[in-house]
Amino acid sequence: MTISKANKILIVDDDKQTLIDLIDILDSEYVIYTARDGMSALEKVNEVLPDLIMLDVIMPHLSGLDVFMELRNSYNTKDIPIILITAAIGNSLEYTGLSFGAVDYIRKPFDINITKLRVRHQITLLDLRRELEYVINKANINSQFKSTAVTAMNYGIQNPVSDIVKFAELALKDDISKKAKNYIKFIYDSAVELSSLIDTYLQDLPD
Repeated sequence: MTISKANKILIVDDDKQTLIDLIDILDSEYVIYTARDGMSALEKVNEVLPDLIMLDVIMPHLSGLDVFMELRNSYNTKDIPIILITAAIGNSLEYTGLSFGAVDYIRKPFDINITKLRVRHQITLLDLRRELEYVINKANINSQFKSTAVTAMNYGIQNPVSDIVKFAELALKDDISKKAKNYIKFIYDSAVELSSLIDTYLQDLPD
């Protein structure tokens, strides 16, 4: 899948050099936004609604994990994938972040190629999920259309046509003139043909 620069990433870190490093690594493929603290991040994320957030775990005033929980508790941002980033040594923060629902955890200093691949992997998953949701929604719309069409055909056309066929059959059994029978036979044949056309149309509707 071709990665489009239409994908937006918000990088949140209080360290200016970290922002510079990640911009250098990712700017060629994505639209990059930055924030230097937790409060600014919460404002920016609602402003731009990024496709992915890269969030520093350790920040003053409002930590990355606090920001994470704020994002998860908001309807507009709860589904945005978050990659946590940190220079901290040890696995405790990584375990905590992943248990919160982070999609990945990247340590500083950044390996350029690994960072690119990890971000690209998440963006690819996101794009695939969106494509799947589109297909499912389209299938649901087609299903609803078919249901509506079938109902309309049954009540608006098919039932009256069936009545015409039945009454024409009864009329043909009566003792009527040959001329009248010819007229009724024409009505009967036309109604049967129309009913067949309706059945074919309904079968050809998308599932």
